Amino acid sequence: MVQMKRFEYDYEKDANVKITDYCEYYEEIDLEKYIIKDKHDDETKYKLFSVLVHKGTGAGSGHYYAFIRPSMGNWFKFNDDVVTLAEPEEVFDENFGGMFTEARLSKNKDIESWESPRMSSAYMLVYIRADMTGKYLRPLTHEDIPRSLINEIEATKRAEEERKRKNEDFVKIYLTSFDLLKDINTPGLTFYRMGNNDKDFDVRFFKKTKHRRLKIYVRKNYKVSDLMEFISQQTNIP
Repeated sequence: MVQMKRFEYDYEKDANVKITDYCEYYEEIDLEKYIIKDKHDDETKYKLFSVLVHKGTGAGSGHYYAFIRPSMGNWFKFNDDVVTLAEPEEVFDENFGGMFTEARLSKNKDIESWESPRMSSAYMLVYIRADMTGKYLRPLTHEDIPRSLINEIEATKRAEEERKRKNEDFVKIYLTSFDLLKDINTPGLTFYRMGNNDKDFDVRFFKKTKHRRLKIYVRKNYKVSDLMEFISQQTNIP
């Protein structure tokens, strides 16, 4: 594991600052010149397995994400809960740090350009010895996965299936109290009501909700009469 010195204490600013200096790293390195070999340790080549990236301009803020090669083949970007396939340029060139050129077209239609520090830079590198990749990157078996993680995944799948089932079989309806609607003044939008005054509307059930609005799910195949009966049951309004 190689940790890049990307942060340091600035005595003048009295704060930690980010170091954006340019620093290349490689997909494969050979440490033969730097280690003492013995008869049990002849391999000196290492392959890059993952790159931890810090994106931001300061030491106290920003965002972290990682590039990983699970089987030493394609690179993947792990950004919170989003995993996407990554190109080699994203893993290497875009995270060496240093400066890059920005440009824009001025009001006089002249091209203005200037140098800015790159926001994204590698912070930590993980290498695996070339002859050990098969040991550490072996195929994952079911026994390798913690039971707690399996339970969480299964619960997430059940919740997703339930959500899909609701979307397929049900429609979401919002019932809004008239005292809220009458305050809305939108051109071209008309609210119809039965009766001549607000007292014709029983809004007792809306008091249970924070925004005077009630959300209910009804089946898509409901007839109007079924819908009215269902709403009556949910709101206790005959």
